[in-house]
Amino acid sequence: MTTRTWTATNGNFKWETASNWSGGMTPQAGDDVVLPSQSGGPYTVDLSSATPKLNSLTIGNDASLNNNTNAVTLVLDAGASLTTTGAISIALYGTIEGQGSINAGGGFNIVNAGAGTPHILAGTAHAGGALDLTGAIAYGIALGFANTSKATTLKLESANSFSSIAITAKNQTLELGASANVTFNSLESIAGGSIVLDGSTLTAANGVALSSSAALTGTGIVQGNITGQGAITASGGTLTLTQAVGNDASGQTSLVIGSGSTLLLTSAYGIGASGSVEPTLTFQGTGDIFQASNIYIGNIYIGTITGFAAGDYIKLGSFGSGDKLVYSASAPNQIKITDAGGYNSQTFTFASSTVASQVQLSQQTVNGQTIDLLTICFMSGTMIRTAAGEVPVESLERGDLVLTAEGEARPVVWIGRQTIASRFANPLRNWPIRVAAGAIADNVPCRDLLVSPEHALLVGDILVHAGALVNGTTIRRESHVPETFVYYHVELDDHSLILAENVPAETFVDNVDRRHFDNWAEHQEMFPDGRAIEELPFPRAKAHRQVPMAMRRALEARAAALFHGVAAAKAR
Repeated sequence: MTTRTWTATNGNFKWETASNWSGGMTPQAGDDVVLPSQSGGPYTVDLSSATPKLNSLTIGNDASLNNNTNAVTLVLDAGASLTTTGAISIALYGTIEGQGSINAGGGFNIVNAGAGTPHILAGTAHAGGALDLTGAIAYGIALGFANTSKATTLKLESANSFSSIAITAKNQTLELGASANVTFNSLESIAGGSIVLDGSTLTAANGVALSSSAALTGTGIVQGNITGQGAITASGGTLTLTQAVGNDASGQTSLVIGSGSTLLLTSAYGIGASGSVEPTLTFQGTGDIFQASNIYIGNIYIGTITGFAAGDYIKLGSFGSGDKLVYSASAPNQIKITDAGGYNSQTFTFASSTVASQVQLSQQTVNGQTIDLLTICFMSGTMIRTAAGEVPVESLERGDLVLTAEGEARPVVWIGRQTIASRFANPLRNWPIRVAAGAIADNVPCRDLLVSPEHALLVGDILVHAGALVNGTTIRRESHVPETFVYYHVELDDHSLILAENVPAETFVDNVDRRHFDNWAEHQEMFPDGRAIEELPFPRAKAHRQVPMAMRRALEARAAALFHGVAAAKAR
């Protein structure tokens, strides 16, 4: 083991230049490296491309020279990395900054303690980028960002405790890796930028305050009150909040749930503070869950709820067994949850794109606790292509012009509605089939499509019932459905193919299996003698065994490619 000391006092200050080091040799694996304090003034060592693996590193070693005028700085360029089995020791005015990664096996320590402050900064005064740190960081080392104008990320991979970390600009991101368990002992006030959790735990003893341009996002656990006007986003999994959210008068917090994610509030503390301080709630995709079932429903103040659609769930604390929904014709975007006696109530408001009357309430018992579960009619929101653009199927009316798969504009003759009570329905015949986005072809469907098992889709040149396409991955039978849900069928003047989420899907054709509609009497009144409709001239596959083997293999290969792409994206 050799001690390698920086000797250069002027000229080229590159780590990789051998003549800058004692013995005329750059540091080798296992060396102890010293960037000494120099009386000639501050200097900077640039680690531009090397990936040294050292025993230890000391930045500034002379207590008498540890001051602003003799500070030592180590800068890492993009792609550089530094690993030590022992400690990285930083003098009082020493600095590490830049990009790349640093893994300090013995942690980051302070050498020659006193009045000054060592710094570790992501980026430099002229560049952004990401600096990834692994190792325990001594309390008193200041972490932050060297740049406010370029995208800069400071990523922590280990358990650490700090007073706080200043995040002041919209381009600054503090990222906490999966193994990070970070504690802030002072208020963590985010004036701009974001904190991103990658399955980590953030403990904020005095809370987190988000400005209007700040964000807290990802998956993991946040312990501490969250206030302010910024956004809290569950993305890529479950984000758990253990204390109160948006319960002060500093502004309206935004709660956002990414596709397939869960925002989980586990404490008994409230959401919002009053009718004037109500965090908004946005659902961004399908399968999103908002759960605040430990909070008494009377203490849940949520502002406008946007994007709530089929497959999403809102799980709330209840007044008690027997809660029910009340709708109001004068406030079509609102629902009111009341207790069995009608003495207590709480109102929730949805964006205009949501038909509040389609929101349904069921109650569940979880660990002996009654919770209220809000869902929406399953088939609502399926987008049908019309001459005026894509329109939710439940919004179509007789006379509206829809586009066929051939691009022809044809008027709607009738919209059939069929309500299914899941408790009494045969799952194989009645529960929805979910066709994942891209399961059939590129952009087909363009979003997940939910249809009844016997609704036929044109795949290749065959009308295939959706139930016959089930493969358990990209095309699957829904296993969790609301107490009731509604199917919609569009009838034109003949049997045609219209585009549902960009999939050619058959229109209604009158046969005995389809007379179980809520509004069938309406159809009979329109056509008392019935309507003879000639079916499309395509072969039909009603069962999986009737689907050609070549088609099955093509869909299986596509499913495998889609799942490989998702796994690769997550790995990155």
